[in-house]
Amino acid sequence: MLLPVIHWGEVMAVSGMENSVLAFLAAVGIAALVWLVAGVLLRGRRAEVPAVLVLPACGNGEALEGWVRSLHEVRGQLGRSTAIAIVDCGLTPEGRHRAEILTRRFGRITVLQREELEQIVE
Repeated sequence: MLLPVIHWGEVMAVSGMENSVLAFLAAVGIAALVWLVAGVLLRGRRAEVPAVLVLPACGNGEALEGWVRSLHEVRGQLGRSTAIAIVDCGLTPEGRHRAEILTRRFGRITVLQREELEQIVE
């Protein structure tokens, strides 16, 4: 039976390579942490943007919840005072019901008729 022969120099080379990789990863981790902390400190608090995100909806509103979730994420970037307006551009009763459920589930969402939006914009 033959046993593998391991030379001490080969063990040190692998160990040295592993140490190099670990040192590199540690340096990248520290740099990322410094970048994150600097970004938080330098960015400061952003001013709120007074905005209303308008979402036209029609039909049964099958995709309405997905669109509202997407706008809800955008609203987080603009500020908590940003509102979402779902504009009824031909919703069926089922679609209108879905829109009303979303107004109760998420905050600062209203359902408007098309004419109401036209009056607000004028």
